[in-house]
Amino acid sequence: MEIRQLRHFLAVAEARNFRLAAERVNLSQQAVSKSILQLERSLSVTLFERGRQAVLLTEEGRQLLAYARDILADVRRFDDALADTMGRKFGHLRIGATPNLLSEAIPETLQTFHERYPQTRLSVDRGDFPLLRDTMLQGDLDLILCSSPDQVPRHLVTTSVIARDRNVVVVRKDHPLGQSKAVTSAMLADYPMLAIHNYPRGEAYLERIFAGNPTPRPMLKAASIDFAMAWLRRSEFWWIAPLRQVQPHVRDGILTILPMEPQDEGWDLVMATRRHARPTPLVTAYCDIVKAYLQRDATD
Repeated sequence: MEIRQLRHFLAVAEARNFRLAAERVNLSQQAVSKSILQLERSLSVTLFERGRQAVLLTEEGRQLLAYARDILADVRRFDDALADTMGRKFGHLRIGATPNLLSEAIPETLQTFHERYPQTRLSVDRGDFPLLRDTMLQGDLDLILCSSPDQVPRHLVTTSVIARDRNVVVVRKDHPLGQSKAVTSAMLADYPMLAIHNYPRGEAYLERIFAGNPTPRPMLKAASIDFAMAWLRRSEFWWIAPLRQVQPHVRDGILTILPMEPQDEGWDLVMATRRHARPTPLVTAYCDIVKAYLQRDATD
């Protein structure tokens, strides 16, 4: 069994098609088929059921798949660690991030990382935690940055808290509420509300602070943070948003952040890695940069 054969096996298993797998590994279909046959002969098993519509894993193939992903992930980590030890700083850092951190922490921290390790290739995937978790467990991500995740398989994934976040109210600085030390649900009820799609944490917080009273319906739903900020700058709307996500947008002095009464208890921002995967020096270096950024930003 050879590493290259495992790469070809994984490509076929994921593509379920020899032609597509060959394109993925930049080989001819004949070369990939030959490599898989050699692997099957060396193991004395059949790894795929070859049908007209698709190529499916056999039971033996499914067993090998989990090991192949672990082996190839370990090889990638070893390559990164060896490069770092030799002072070349080569390698490939693959990061997954949920949307709230992708728009805030990732760009600046990656810029800092790139300045220190200019020869390291970088990849960033965006998605919700379950999707990123599965991608990481397949060996295609080194770490995930996200808000307090649900559905964490503790026997497979390790999480560590790197910062805290909480909901706040964002309005224009010259908004009638703009000079308030804190705002209540009764104060907000007099002004139109803006919301952003797919932000269940904000919706749950609204239900809590308006408990016993009708929860306001948004007069406008925005598809992106940039649009939400542009609208707030031109109107008397207000928005419940994560503090860390909006901090970079209020530094121009047009918008302001107001705490709520009662104050939101907040949630953890975490880094997730594979439980049995030893972090490479590049992963450790990037995590240190993220922690320093979030700690600095919390004091701004």
